[in-house]
Amino acid sequence: MSREHYIDKRYGKLVVLSCEDDNKHCKVKCDCGEIESKLYTKLPYRYQCRKCSYKEMGMKGRKKYDELDNILIGRYNAMINRCTNKKHSNYHRYGGRGIKIDSSWDTKEKFLAWAKPRYVEGLELDRINNNGDYGPNNCRYVSHKENCRNKTAALANKSNTLPIGVTYCGTRYKAQRSGNYLGLFDTPEEAHIAWEKA
Repeated sequence: MSREHYIDKRYGKLVVLSCEDDNKHCKVKCDCGEIESKLYTKLPYRYQCRKCSYKEMGMKGRKKYDELDNILIGRYNAMINRCTNKKHSNYHRYGGRGIKIDSSWDTKEKFLAWAKPRYVEGLELDRINNNGDYGPNNCRYVSHKENCRNKTAALANKSNTLPIGVTYCGTRYKAQRSGNYLGLFDTPEEAHIAWEKA
């Protein structure tokens, strides 16, 4: 069947202007003035141009995010990926070790409500207990240097049973933070308390 019979026909806001050489597409003009190429088979379902579709979606209450929201959403998505995507390069350090996202952060809006008031440019999200889940009770913002130090301390603790900032030293437990020796303690809990207060 010839495609010529489509010319000048109206489909919603779209009017067919001409047929294209591939016999599959046609040029259409939207009431807003936008000209696009559409598949003939999709004309009954496409009643406006992309520009009007996007505009309409925005007017129907699609959430608009500011620049900081977008930065934090990117970090939230990266956090989700590390914990759930087995193909992620660092999955073995997160989801592969059983690290999960706390149910109180099951949506980006809930994460934003926690993260936005605490965020300072240049700081990074850090899990206080490197073996614990991502969540409001185990996360904070720290400098890149502190974040690296925490990861290093956790890696040095091969058994993964000692709290962060604590290492076994003979028969006692040494606490050290930011290169500062904080003392020897009888229990890992005492050493970790000293590390937290430093």
